[in-house]
Amino acid sequence: LNRGCEGTLHLSWCMLRCPPGYEPSPPMLTCGDGTWQEVGRCVAQSCDAPEVPHSIPTEECIDLEHGKSCELRCEVGFLLFCGPLVCYLGQLSFPRCERVGASEGIAAPHCEEPPTVLYGDLTALRFCAGAPSGETCRVRCRQGYILSPNAPLFLECAHGRWTAPYALAIDDGSGSSASNGLLGGHVLCEPQ
Repeated sequence: LNRGCEGTLHLSWCMLRCPPGYEPSPPMLTCGDGTWQEVGRCVAQSCDAPEVPHSIPTEECIDLEHGKSCELRCEVGFLLFCGPLVCYLGQLSFPRCERVGASEGIAAPHCEEPPTVLYGDLTALRFCAGAPSGETCRVRCRQGYILSPNAPLFLECAHGRWTAPYALAIDDGSGSSASNGLLGGHVLCEPQ
């Protein structure tokens, strides 16, 4: 589970580290007579209460466990889009409540599709579909792959398109920007 704990001395402890989307239980392990005194494991993160404008708070949607979902209800005059609310490795899907009929002003477009990540974890990334402009999505890679060096950990929905929160592509004259974590404009996961 944890690289870097080899050689831990008797009655010393080591901090348990987990991959993104998981949290340690317990957070520290103690070594005693050459064996770990606790059974450490990484458990999938739950999700905090959602902040969905014009929705009615419900008890079932508070502290949602990984893999669980709940139905949001919208205020009178609003309809639910991209529902239900789903928790996946500590990240919530993006349902929204939109006004029925004529809109007041022009709303910023949502990112209706999940971001494109080469060798990305499609199950995790699909929960980013429907994100409102300004919201972020954590980049996750398929099992056996890791995020390329210098690639962004999060992508941001900006006016209906997924973008890196900072400029990544640097023209080195080779025509490829894979060394910057992008390939053909997409975030790249690479084999471990």
